[in-house]
Amino acid sequence: MDHKREKTYSIPNRIGFHYFPDGLHYGDKDLALWLPRLKQMNAQWLVLDAGADRAIPEDFIHALSQAHIKTILDFDRPLALEPGWPDLETLLRSYGKWGVNYAILDQRPNSQTAWGSNFWKTTDLVANHVRRFTRFAELALDCGIRPVFAPLVPGGDYWDLAFMESALKILSDSVDAFTLNNIAISAYAWDFGHALDWGAGGPQVWREVKAYKTPSSSQDQRGFRAYEWYAHISQNVLGKKLPILMLQAGLSGDPQGLSSANPAASLEKQLHVYRLLCEENVYDPENSGKLFKAVPSEVLACNFYALCDEAKLRSSAWFAPDGSPRALAQAVSQILPQVKSVPQQDLPNAAGEENASFQYDRYILVADSLKPQIQEILRKMHAYITRHKPLVGFSLEEAKKSASILVIAHAADLPAGQIDQLRSGGSLVKMLDPQSLNFEINEPEK
Repeated sequence: MDHKREKTYSIPNRIGFHYFPDGLHYGDKDLALWLPRLKQMNAQWLVLDAGADRAIPEDFIHALSQAHIKTILDFDRPLALEPGWPDLETLLRSYGKWGVNYAILDQRPNSQTAWGSNFWKTTDLVANHVRRFTRFAELALDCGIRPVFAPLVPGGDYWDLAFMESALKILSDSVDAFTLNNIAISAYAWDFGHALDWGAGGPQVWREVKAYKTPSSSQDQRGFRAYEWYAHISQNVLGKKLPILMLQAGLSGDPQGLSSANPAASLEKQLHVYRLLCEENVYDPENSGKLFKAVPSEVLACNFYALCDEAKLRSSAWFAPDGSPRALAQAVSQILPQVKSVPQQDLPNAAGEENASFQYDRYILVADSLKPQIQEILRKMHAYITRHKPLVGFSLEEAKKSASILVIAHAADLPAGQIDQLRSGGSLVKMLDPQSLNFEINEPEK
């Protein structure tokens, strides 16, 4: 059976990179060298190191924006020192005018090293960090930039799950609805040497995990799927899953503790992540009959580390400083023709031997609760339906017979078990909230 996936125009591109980690390389020559490399890798996100002393050039930001690459600014400031708020506000106002999309203040607030031993022992860390983040979030939003809660070290000196839960509770009680509805969270995508589905399902599956104590028979959040655990906390505390940006994908652990000898996950594992982000069905090499769990829609972007790194972690970089591709970029270049959009007629048809388990190519499954709005839904989906001619209906059993299923439903309409049923047969399933129809089905900009 061939892999099946939604076309890239109907699913936002979530592939991204960390740019050089040194805060440099923002000149015209750098742009001329690296922008084509980003396009070559089909990337639409880029994490930029935002130094404290000077702004990233306006022309650099504009060029990325014109290339439809979303920018994420990383304001990594010493946690034990108060940020220079007037200077930071000046930078944010400029960046907002130039087209920056997201910004992160601080890194690793659950790490003793990040705070320093003295500060670590004498303050309410969570409350102090939330205070910093709240002020930053309000400034960023006022400048048209979406604020991102700092990434936590999985596990960490302060258990990351407890830190996240406490922080979101404080935010829910202290900030206005506008701020709360426009923040995102972040998660390191380090794999810690585990399989890609390590910890999949979060605390609902791995119920025995306690702070600082994971039974030998259990899995936990210390792996690529850490975002699932954070999403679960967000759902419990706020009643919704906040958008998530994944950072430093492809590393085996915290880069501060890694050597240059073996900092990265295996090439095969990183290719699997890349394919998952391209909405492919990817099979677990250790279990040929099992599909890796898809990356859910609340994950907006997954940023690989790094596009290029001339320093400690240079062996994890996708490209050499001169722009020549290294092993991973070469491997992705070979699979890109497979994961990019192909004409509908190029896909195996339902009668083909390789696709014998599916009667239909595409199906739009609409929740029963949306029957009164079906005409409006069909109108909004007109471009998609005209192009792909899917079946449209309300039948779960009929949907199971399709290789690719687009589910239009509110979160409460379909229990997780029913979604798992759809995926268990090998179908690619994409969830779509009715309120996001206008955004999700837009054709990509050319």
